[in-house]
Amino acid sequence: MITGRRGAALRHRLCELSIRHVVQGSQSKGEAFEALLEELELAADHVAMLGDDLPDLPILRACGYPMAVGDAAAEVRAVARFTTVRPGGHGAVREAIEHLLREQRRWDEALELFD
Repeated sequence: MITGRRGAALRHRLCELSIRHVVQGSQSKGEAFEALLEELELAADHVAMLGDDLPDLPILRACGYPMAVGDAAAEVRAVARFTTVRPGGHGAVREAIEHLLREQRRWDEALELFD
């Protein structure tokens, strides 16, 4: 996760979700993205990104699968290959993850985790 925000509540929530790779308070999301790619030894075209506003555009343009939340800025939706129905903060991330799993034909595999 790369965010311009900082705070204990955010750290707590990301910890609850077991999100390990977090860049908070980012002034340049594009630079943070490049650094994270290098650290994780990933190619940009192997990454999906869910964005909502203009600072997300550098990553969305560079990644392999750009996505936007339903209430994203028009410029963000214009570069997205998938846009959620739900707005940010109201289930959009879950919707995007389900979309990715279905595209990879792994949704049934994910469901099996809850049997």
